Amino acid sequence: MDALGYPKYRDHYFSRAIVTQNHKGGTGKSTTSVALAVAAALDLQLNARVLMIEWDPQGSIGSSMIQSVSEDDVFLTAIDAILGIYEENSEYKKYLDSGFSEEEIITNMPFSTHLPNLDVITAFPTDARFKDKYWQCSREERTSLLLRFKEVILPVLKQNYDLIIIDTPPEDSPLIWAADEAADGILVAVSPREYDYASTTDFMLTISERFKQSPSKGDNLKWFKVLAVNVDDKSPYERIVLDKLIRTVQDLLMSANIKNSEAFKAAASKGRTVLDIKKSEELCSAKQLDVAEESVLQVYQQFINEIKSFSAKQGVNA
Repeated sequence: MDALGYPKYRDHYFSRAIVTQNHKGGTGKSTTSVALAVAAALDLQLNARVLMIEWDPQGSIGSSMIQSVSEDDVFLTAIDAILGIYEENSEYKKYLDSGFSEEEIITNMPFSTHLPNLDVITAFPTDARFKDKYWQCSREERTSLLLRFKEVILPVLKQNYDLIIIDTPPEDSPLIWAADEAADGILVAVSPREYDYASTTDFMLTISERFKQSPSKGDNLKWFKVLAVNVDDKSPYERIVLDKLIRTVQDLLMSANIKNSEAFKAAASKGRTVLDIKKSEELCSAKQLDVAEESVLQVYQQFINEIKSFSAKQGVNA
C-alpha cells in the first residue's frame, strides 16, 4: 500500500491506545480484542499499523499470534519494560547496560504476526510480579511505576503504530491501573448474562471513583464505551438482560454487538480469529461463520469510526 502511494492512517489521525477490560473473566474480552486488531489490520482503506499488547499474565492469545520464533529471540513483555529499570538482573536491564537506549529496546519488543501490519507484544505469568513491586513501593514510587508505561514506553510504540489495543486481565489491580493511565479510550466487553451484567454494573459504579484517585484523574481518557458480546438474538432471557444494560449505561453502549457463534470457538482452537478462517476448512457451519464475521465487522466499523472521531489531526485535508 505504501509503495503505491496510498494515504496512511497517520497522515490524518493521531495514534491511539485502547484498553479492553472487565473485572469479570469469561466475558469474551480477549476474543473481542484480537478480533478488532485483526479487522483493523485487514482494513486496506484504513492503511494503519496495529499493535496488540497482551497485558494478562495468564493470557495466551499473544503467543498464538506470533508468526515465527527463532532460538535467539528474546521475549520482553510490557511489564518487563516497566520494571526493567528497577530489576538489576532483568533482560531489559542487561540491554541497557550493553549500551542500548530504551527507545531501541522498546522498538524491537513486538513480534510479527500473519499480517504484515499487525504486531504483538505477549505477556507471561511472571508479569504478575508487577503487583508485588507496586505494593512494596512508597507513594511517590507507586505513582512513577503507574506512569512509566504512559510516559516512557507508549510514546515510543506510538511512533510506529497507529492503533494499539491492550487486552487486560479480569481484575482490579495495579496492573490494570497502569494500563488505564496510558489509555486514550476504554472498551468494556460484557455478555448479556445476569451475572455478567451484575459484575459490569458494579465495575461501572467503581471505575469513576478509581479514576479520581489515579495520577491522571482520568483526564487522559477521550472515549469510553460498553460493548455487548456473545449475544444470542433468539434468547428472550438475553434480550431482557440486554435491555437492562441499555437502561443502565445508556449512550455508553455501542449500538452494534458481537453475536454468539460456534465460529469463535472453532477459530480459537486453531489460534486464529473468525476473520482468519475459511468456509472451505469446515471448522464450523458456513452460517455460523457468516454470523460471526458480519457481527465483528459491524462492531469494528462503529469502533474505528468512533476512534477516528477524536483522533483527527486539525488542519489536515483529506
